[in-house]
Amino acid sequence: MTTRLTRLAVSVLSLVAVALFLGVLTGRSELFLVGVPLLATLLWTTAGTRSPECVVTHEISADRLLEGDWLTVTVTVEARSGAPLIELLEPLPATVELAAGRNRAVFGLRSGQRVRWTYDLRCAGRG
Repeated sequence: MTTRLTRLAVSVLSLVAVALFLGVLTGRSELFLVGVPLLATLLWTTAGTRSPECVVTHEISADRLLEGDWLTVTVTVEARSGAPLIELLEPLPATVELAAGRNRAVFGLRSGQRVRWTYDLRCAGRG
């Protein structure tokens, strides 16, 4: 996963840059006193976040399908580190219909916890 700055973080970073620039330009230490704690807070919050480590296993019941055939998909997610919220969506091809279950799951995992779900697909056409 990549880390992205939110709009709030960009705004705070811009405010810090302007405060430090004006502090250097005018020689006023008050601007440094405003900018440095904001910068320290921004760095502390981004350094404390880490990406959750998960292993996703995807199993299907058949390798080939013909028109009208059914397929069972089993997805297993195991967390190596805790993940407060995970959303998984398995996109479906246009020629396949969801017959039972859901191809989308939202859940939270503790470290070492495993979640498994299945859903059935029906092959509606060729392709």
